[in-house]
Amino acid sequence: MTSNPISYLLALLLCILSHQAGADQTCDTTANDSSHKKLPTSESPEVLKTLPITTRGKTKCLISTNYKDSTSNSKLRTEEGIYNDIKYRIYYSDGSGTIQGSKSSKLEYSINDNWNTRCDFDGMDDSHWCSMQKGNIHIGIWKDGSSYIQVGSSNYPGTDILVRVDKREPIKAKADPGFTTSQSDNLIAQFKIGNTALSRYIEWPYERNKDLSIDLYGFNQAWEILNIVYKSAANQK
Repeated sequence: MTSNPISYLLALLLCILSHQAGADQTCDTTANDSSHKKLPTSESPEVLKTLPITTRGKTKCLISTNYKDSTSNSKLRTEEGIYNDIKYRIYYSDGSGTIQGSKSSKLEYSINDNWNTRCDFDGMDDSHWCSMQKGNIHIGIWKDGSSYIQVGSSNYPGTDILVRVDKREPIKAKADPGFTTSQSDNLIAQFKIGNTALSRYIEWPYERNKDLSIDLYGFNQAWEILNIVYKSAANQK
């Protein structure tokens, strides 16, 4: 039997590359709740490219009815796992997800109990930023990689925002433009070693203080996961 070694090697290389290209579309477990299970399934677009997020993460796939296209189902992938004793779930489609924010909390969206992540994308310059929220505090990574912290929403014009970690000195800034990068970095450093964070802002149009204290349980792991998600999303360019 004769064969061309070069053709064989090229075929082998193509096979390997084909396998690698499809590897990131696999699922550890799959659930199908579509009402039309026999329809073909299409992959949902994903913004996260460097996967898995953590070495212990497991990919779960959900097949459901595609309401944008009645001729097919859609497959949505998430990653769930435990990262340094903290549970998490992240959606590959947009970087949103939930990270455990208290010892007893479940992996469900809860503003006051868990760290909830999201990523936003600017279609004009293909840049992105990611953030996580618990209570009235938003901690994020801006387009240029710098950190930022925001407090509240619909802030009353000209008023202040404040955050106090445990019994330390409160850090204060005007709602617009908000905390400086240095102040944000200082607060993040305090969050890493603190137990609670008390925030204050004045909401439009009520002109009265809105105070809320959050537990900083799981902050270190949530912040590390958010940074991984941010870097993974950068690979979509």
